[in-house]
Amino acid sequence: MAEQIYKVRDPTGALREIKGPEGATDDEVIAQAQALFSAPEVSTGKKSVNWANETIATAVDAFPNFPSNVMNLGRAVAGTLAPPVGTPLPQGGVQGQPPLLQPAPDLVRRGMESAGFIKPGMEPVGTGEKFLKAGIQAGVSGLMNPAKVAQVPVNALYSTMGGLTAEGVNQATDNPALATVAGMVFPAAVQNRVNNATAQVRRAGVTQSQNAVKDETLDNARAAGYVVPPSTQNPSFTNNRLESVAGKAAIKQEAGIRNQQITNKLAAEELGFPEGTPITEGKLTSYRDSVSGPYREVVAISPLAAKTLEKLKQARSDATEYHRFYERTADPSALKKAKGFDNNAQLYERVLEKIATRAGKPDLVNELRDARVQIAKSYAIERAMNVGDANISAPALGRMLDKGIPLTGNLKTIASFAEGPGRQFVTEGARIPSPGVSASEMYASAGMGAAGNAIAGPAGLMAAGFPLVRGPMRSMMLSQPYQNTLGTPNYSAGMGANLLSLLPQQRRLDSLLQGLSIGRSFNEEPK
Repeated sequence: MAEQIYKVRDPTGALREIKGPEGATDDEVIAQAQALFSAPEVSTGKKSVNWANETIATAVDAFPNFPSNVMNLGRAVAGTLAPPVGTPLPQGGVQGQPPLLQPAPDLVRRGMESAGFIKPGMEPVGTGEKFLKAGIQAGVSGLMNPAKVAQVPVNALYSTMGGLTAEGVNQATDNPALATVAGMVFPAAVQNRVNNATAQVRRAGVTQSQNAVKDETLDNARAAGYVVPPSTQNPSFTNNRLESVAGKAAIKQEAGIRNQQITNKLAAEELGFPEGTPITEGKLTSYRDSVSGPYREVVAISPLAAKTLEKLKQARSDATEYHRFYERTADPSALKKAKGFDNNAQLYERVLEKIATRAGKPDLVNELRDARVQIAKSYAIERAMNVGDANISAPALGRMLDKGIPLTGNLKTIASFAEGPGRQFVTEGARIPSPGVSASEMYASAGMGAAGNAIAGPAGLMAAGFPLVRGPMRSMMLSQPYQNTLGTPNYSAGMGANLLSLLPQQRRLDSLLQGLSIGRSFNEEPK
């Protein structure tokens, strides 16, 4: 027999819901209510176990109940398509009235009731127990959905989420159909958002991995004192707006001027020169002479060593001249000659090492190699030097590194920065115009002052000073504290995405099965 929900007041005056036969009289409802209210109160724990058992029975009964449900569906269709009202129907009943449906066998439920695992009448009391029942039924249903072991708790989580959502909508609207839809849609929406968040976090990790070399280069360069406009590494709303105020062209120019000073400083440090020492051709020649002791020692071994050393010096000098010429003109023939002289210099180096080895001086060979490295650094710096202002060209060192010329220490830091994240901000100092020198600032100042005066009177003239903050703004954004915080690359997918990505992902089929289970529970207990 079909059941119906009736609302009555208990002895305390609270409105309660009880189940009773459909179409019961008031006296029957009152009698059932009195019997229910006089019965001892059942604990929430026992009710929870009972609700879980009911869900298990309903899920298992879905298989033996399937034939009966199909037959009832056929009867309903036949009733809809039957002849005019009043015509007897083969399965019983009369057209125009609801078809006679057979109750489902519910074999498992009846067996569990007989065994005492399910006790009818244990209904939730109050809103809290209603939500608890919805959560338990949905959660147990999720646990019973077919899935891998690791996926079972995930199914239970999303199913419970759907059950609680459905119960909340049902309580608010008293509409089981709407509650069922809500119970299916909300977990699916959460799942979709979790999937998107997980994908965002994964893409952020891939992007960070792809930029690992660039970021390491930038970290090393910033540790050495180099700067870049923050928006190039972290184009956040704050950085973009502040750079707009500071002037994008001006901040790039100021970064270039600062970086030229850092390049000169690093090159001087690499040769052991005191800070602030300008590098000149004369100083480089003196430096090479100071580290050439091993070469003078090998020259004393034989006349052949002396002649070889002279050829080595000439080959290095010629190579430097042709490399410089190539930097100025990009003449491929100059590069070819420069490489030829480089090869000759390497050949002469090996001859000197053999002379030292044959003379029984293995330590001298190592000293020659150490001196060669220092001398090579001096020639690399000389090739990158502008003789007119003693500035060292970071792009020139970068091109050397790009062509496979081995650079180490500070020179490698300079070259890597110039070829990587600092490419736009290492223009040779003499080529950079002074930052902030623009007629537009004067016009902007006058315009803002006039507008301020028109709006706020004489006090508004202070707006004319707004362009004056651009210089301090540039200094702030190029300061080391700002560079190392807001100016660092940010690969985070965002706090919200990171938190959502912690939630487990669910398969869509599981979500559908759980939605069907939620719908089934509301159809069984209409309100």
